[in-house]
Amino acid sequence: MTTPLNELDLPTLDTTDPEWATDAYRIVAEARDQHWLARTPNGVVVLSHADHRALITDRRLRTPGIDMLAMQGVGSGVLHDFFGGLLVSLDGEAHMRLRRLVQRAFTPKGIAWLGDTMRDVFAGLLEPAMEAGTVDMVEMVAQYPIPVICTMFGAPPEDWALFSRTAPSVLKLFNPGLVENLPEIEGALTEINEYLDGLIAAKRQAPGDDLFSQLIEIEEGDEGLDHDELVMLAAAILLGGTDTTRMHLANAVAMFCEYPDQWALLRERPELAAQAVDEVLRFVPSISDNFRVAKEDIEHRDVLIPEGTPLMLSILSANRDPEVIEDPDRFDITREGVHHFTFGGGMHYCLGASLAKMELAEAISMLAARVETLEPAGEPEWPAGFSNTWTPTTLPVTLHRA
Repeated sequence: MTTPLNELDLPTLDTTDPEWATDAYRIVAEARDQHWLARTPNGVVVLSHADHRALITDRRLRTPGIDMLAMQGVGSGVLHDFFGGLLVSLDGEAHMRLRRLVQRAFTPKGIAWLGDTMRDVFAGLLEPAMEAGTVDMVEMVAQYPIPVICTMFGAPPEDWALFSRTAPSVLKLFNPGLVENLPEIEGALTEINEYLDGLIAAKRQAPGDDLFSQLIEIEEGDEGLDHDELVMLAAAILLGGTDTTRMHLANAVAMFCEYPDQWALLRERPELAAQAVDEVLRFVPSISDNFRVAKEDIEHRDVLIPEGTPLMLSILSANRDPEVIEDPDRFDITREGVHHFTFGGGMHYCLGASLAKMELAEAISMLAARVETLEPAGEPEWPAGFSNTWTPTTLPVTLHRA
């Protein structure tokens, strides 16, 4: 018998409780034992791995897109127009058309040429950090992804600082207080868009082998990529390719500080770097939920989900579901074949997943080769309350040279 969602007796997760920030995994595990759904102050959340996997690929659901802005009072303007054109905001053929134009550049084969850049950039950050001895790893790793993604796009080194300065402002759109931060966000977006207009003009005059030059060729071809779409794609990839990688790398260092036996194992067996990256992504995802909205009335597991219902698909709960993952609260870099949702799933699986994994693997491999121990030099600071992004805000670490 099908039961309407609003009639279900579901566990409640109080994500406003200070305890949530320090004990979220225990709290969601207790709720998951009661039901595959729970209620929160922000809506209904899906807790189980199996249901997350089924719903994230269900075409009866769509991404929230600009609804996320409208719910916070942003119905027009620079941010509204930008967000509405992002891949994450588009579904169906509109999404697949844009994705097809760039996805080959983000395959493992398509990004292999960036390996030297990754190693050079990270070495340039690591050596001064080791000379200093004790550093805030959040500050250090923040500078790593930007030169890599800018090299991919053919942006000259003297322009990298612009993205270092503006990307954190734009990415405040995912944090609480959107309306208060709106002038800063839109100012940074305008600056990025104006810069990209100039870079497009320069690449038309002197094209190279970079992704931007390839996209300009598509713009001028028969596939219909117009100028606004080109700017939007470039801005989205430049922004999306920096912040999540930074957060994942900070999380990796935090976990290896907490589990020194796993750091010793990685140093002993450097071939485990790729598996270590996947385990970090599973164990402590930097994004807490994948969001979807019902496009129609949906029946799933004898529950009627009404049209228009927003659903949060909990990544942190599904990634530690004992129905699928053995001993899920154990951090183990030798795990193989675990399906996690940190990069989403279905049509909206993260375009840059292979790039992010490669960047992370290169970074932790270099760390493991040069740093014998990662010694905490103080308590890391994590978000104090509910946040869709989960990464340390400070992470003081003493690096002991191998």
